[in-house]
Amino acid sequence: MRMSASKIIICATQRSGSTLVCEDLRNNGLGLAEEHFLRVLGPNRPRDRAADLKIVEDAGRGPNGIYSVKVMSSYADRVNELLSAPESGANGTGGIWPGLHAHFQDAIWVYVTRRSAVRQAVSRLVAQHTGINHAVANSDAKFIPGKSQIGYVSSYNLNVQLHQAELAQHIVNIAVENHLWEKFFAEHDITPIRLVYEDFVDNPNYISAVRAAAGLPETSGLTTRHLMKLANDKSETLIEQFVDSWSADRGSIAKAPASPKPPLPKADELEQLKQATAVVTRRWAETPYYDSVEKRARSQWDHLISPFLADHPIDYSAVLELAVGHGRMTKILLEKARHVTGVDVLQENIDFCAERFDGVPNITLIRNDGLALNAVDDNSISFAFCFDSMVHFDSDVVRAYLGEFYRVLRPGGMAFCHHSNLTRNPDGNIRRSPHSRNFMSEALFRHLAGKKGLTVVKSQVIDWGTGERFVAGLDCLSLIRKAVS
Repeated sequence: MRMSASKIIICATQRSGSTLVCEDLRNNGLGLAEEHFLRVLGPNRPRDRAADLKIVEDAGRGPNGIYSVKVMSSYADRVNELLSAPESGANGTGGIWPGLHAHFQDAIWVYVTRRSAVRQAVSRLVAQHTGINHAVANSDAKFIPGKSQIGYVSSYNLNVQLHQAELAQHIVNIAVENHLWEKFFAEHDITPIRLVYEDFVDNPNYISAVRAAAGLPETSGLTTRHLMKLANDKSETLIEQFVDSWSADRGSIAKAPASPKPPLPKADELEQLKQATAVVTRRWAETPYYDSVEKRARSQWDHLISPFLADHPIDYSAVLELAVGHGRMTKILLEKARHVTGVDVLQENIDFCAERFDGVPNITLIRNDGLALNAVDDNSISFAFCFDSMVHFDSDVVRAYLGEFYRVLRPGGMAFCHHSNLTRNPDGNIRRSPHSRNFMSEALFRHLAGKKGLTVVKSQVIDWGTGERFVAGLDCLSLIRKAVS
C-alpha cells in the first residue's frame, strides 16, 4: 500500500513496549507520538469533532511536520467512532474500524507486540497494583509519560502478589486485543512495520526502517532513551509462580476464596482510620499546590461545578465546606452563602484561612480530626461542599463523612462531593496512583451514600489533568440529598 511521510500510527496493546517506541520516534524526528486520542475520548465530554481532531493532530505533530499517534486496540472502536463522523470526511466502508482506516489510509502503520503474553500480562498486573507504568532516568527527559517514576527503584513492585485469575484474564485480553489488530490489517490490506518488544528493547535500530518509510534520510546515530526497563527479579518470580500453578492445576486457574478477616474492635478501627488519614493529609501541610490551583478556581466553578448544579436549586443559607485548604472555593461560596462553616484537618490551613478571611463576618473555621464534624450541630446545614479533596480519601473515610453529612444536613439538604472514580489498584499506595487518587467509584459512592440514608440525585464521571497528566474518567461529581422526612 502507498505510505505517507506525514503520518505514523502506532498500533499496540497495553504493556507491549509501545511507550519505548513513542520515545524513539520523538527522539528521531518522527512526530510526537503518544496516546493523544485519550485527550478527547473521555466520558461526558462535549463533542466537537473538528476541534477534537485538531487537538490530537496538533499534539502529535513534530517541528518537521511529521505526525505520529498511538492507538490501543482496547479503545480503537472509540477512535473509529470519532473518525467516522460525517464532518471528519472519513466514513470508510467495510471491515473492522473503517473510519480509522479511511482517515489514516495513507499512513505508515507500526504494529508493536510482545513475544511472551505471560510476561506482558505480568507487566499489566504489576502496573495495575503499583500504579507505575514507566521509569524515567531523570526529570530532564523531554518525554515523561503518565504514571512515571523518576529513576528506577528496584523495590517498587516488592509487595505485588500473584493473582492467578486476574493474570489469566490479562492473557486472554492480550490475545483478543492482538487478534483485533491482525483482523484490522487483514481486512484493509495493510502491511504494517512489525516490532517485537524482545527484539527492540535493547536495539532501536528499527528506526532506520521507519525513517526510510517516511522518506527521511538515514541518521548517523540514535538519541539515548530516558525510559528505563521496569521488569526485575520480582517480575520473574511472578511468572514462575503463575506457570507452576498453571502446570499443577493442568491449566485450570481458579480464584482462591479470600480468607475472612476478623472485624477490628471499634476503638482500634477508629485509630487505624485516623492514622491512614494522617498519612494522606500531612503531605498537604506545606505544598505549592494551593498557589498553583488558586487561579483556576473561578474557571472550575463556572465551567464545571456550576453547570453540574444548575438543574438542582441549591439553598446557600448555611453552607459547610469540607477540606477548605487555602480557601480558593471558600471565597466563591462566601459570595453566595449567608454563612459558611469551613472545616479542615490541618491547623495550617485553618490558620491560613483565618488570616485570609480576617474581618469577614459570615464564616466560621473549624479544625476536625479527619473523620467527624463534631463541632457542627445536627440538621444545621443546607448545603455541604467538598471539591478536589475527597478524591484522596480512603473509602472508609468517605463513608464516615457521608454519615456525618446525613447528621448535619437539614431535611432536604444537599451535598456536592468531588470524589475518585479510580477502581484499579485497590491495594496500592495512592502516591503511585494518578493524581494521588484513592480507590472509589461512582457505583461504590452511590452504595455508601445509600447505606447512610442519602440519595444520589445526580452523578457525572469527569476527566482530570492536562497534557501528559490527563486521565480520562478519573473522577466523579456526585450530588446527594437527605430526605425531607
